[in-house]
Order: sequence, then structure tokens, then C-alpha cells
Amino acid sequence: MYSGKIAVPPGGDPCLYILRFAAKLEFGGKTQQVANTALRLVQRMKRDSIHSGRRPSGLCGAALLIAARLHEFGRSASDIVKIVKVHESTLRKR
Repeated sequence: MYSGKIAVPPGGDPCLYILRFAAKLEFGGKTQQVANTALRLVQRMKRDSIHSGRRPSGLCGAALLIAARLHEFGRSASDIVKIVKVHESTLRKR
């Protein structure tokens, strides 16, 4: 018998992926600093409910792009896209 309820698995927490993606982007000695900045950005997105309905990898990519620019690393959106596996337009929208 169908109860009318559908079990929807919870989305992954974007915070879990940031350090892994940051390490792959090779920020050198500042990897932890860039990851911490990106983590704060994602936490702010979560607090403002921007994360709802979005893939965690897209949010991580956007946060890492902003964090890289804040720390004066010349990473382009295409560099981030290759690591987080989302389309460039998705990254721009986040």
C-alpha cells in the first residue's frame, strides 16, 4: 500500500568537499587558508538559505573561486570546473 510519503535522501554537506577540492586546485602553502575562507562562504550561503536545492559541488566551486580571488590566486572558472565537475554556467549562477 502506498502511504503517499517519499523518502528523499538529504543532500550532501558542501563543507565536506571543500578541503578535497582545494587540495586538488594546488594553492600551495595557502591551501588551508583558502579552504577556510571558502568554508566560511559556504556557511554563510547555508545561513542565508542559498544552498537549498543546489548541488554541493556547485556551491563548493563558487566558494573556492571567490576564496581564490580573495587570496590573490589566478584561478579561472574553467580551472575550478575541471575539479568540481560542474558546468561553467552553473558556477556563474552560484
